[in-house]
Amino acid sequence: MNDPDFEKRLPLGTPLFEEKSAVIARIHQINPDFMSEVTALADKYELNIPEHRPVFETAAREIYRRYKEAGTVVTAIESEEAYRRRLEYEVVESKHIIESQLQKPVRFLCWPHGDNSHEAHALAKAAGYLATTSGKMPAEAGKPDRIPRFGTAWDLGPWLNRQKFHYKIASHYHKQPYYALWLANEYKNKILKRG
Repeated sequence: MNDPDFEKRLPLGTPLFEEKSAVIARIHQINPDFMSEVTALADKYELNIPEHRPVFETAAREIYRRYKEAGTVVTAIESEEAYRRRLEYEVVESKHIIESQLQKPVRFLCWPHGDNSHEAHALAKAAGYLATTSGKMPAEAGKPDRIPRFGTAWDLGPWLNRQKFHYKIASHYHKQPYYALWLANEYKNKILKRG
């Protein structure tokens, strides 16, 4: 967030909502009027000044309360059918794309952030995966078609975690030297024939 271009991607004051993996959550559309009203409110304050934040947050919560009471914060929720189609695309089509690009079979699936469901696992099995990680469903870990997964969320300290964050964002946006490091790592993996 120390990146000077960060505010262009996510302006200060933009409301943030609970996030879940696309594998287990249906897409919720947030009312653009609500987003605009809160973002416009943020423009009235200098949010870099700590004393301004509580005043802004109180006013933003009042706007949220008004929309919530009216039942208009969320304007649409992905249908069950649309969710199922998207899940099939993400689980099945991604397997086909990876196999096509690597010219190798993909037999195992590690769920992003460990988020998964019985439905997603069954879909993966039907697509030809031999097993998937149990992730956040530890009761599944003992099953033969489930692989226990252990997170690597070791406390690296704030400085190192910030550097990892900068690397991920900057390499995604092709900023140097991060993107060059990412390309070098991809090239190394290709030479060593690592997935």
